[in-house]
Amino acid sequence: MSDEKNNSLNNFLTGAIVGAVVTFLFATKTGRKIKDELLEEGSRLIDAISDEIDDAPQQVKDTKKEIKKELAEKADQVEDFKEGIRDSAQEILREVPEQAENIQKKGRHFFFSKKSNPKNES
Repeated sequence: MSDEKNNSLNNFLTGAIVGAVVTFLFATKTGRKIKDELLEEGSRLIDAISDEIDDAPQQVKDTKKEIKKELAEKADQVEDFKEGIRDSAQEILREVPEQAENIQKKGRHFFFSKKSNPKNES
């Protein structure tokens, strides 16, 4: 029961305050000036928000174009890097047979061209 009284009292006070503010804004000269300023500022805010909302799709398109451009540049860089790695790998693979042949020659030379040392033959 006390909750109902508090609730009723809160509703009454809220209504009285809202009524007083509305009366002040519409009935007094100062209130009308304040009301007009509030309406004017609200109108400016709504216009600014509308302009931002109108510009948003174009901003999204511009950002999308920039992102696509950056992605294309990065893809080109990756492709160039891959080509560099591929070229390096092919160069190394071309050198491998030559290096193996050189190693074989050195090994044959080492094992087959040793002259016997007469001091060790005793």
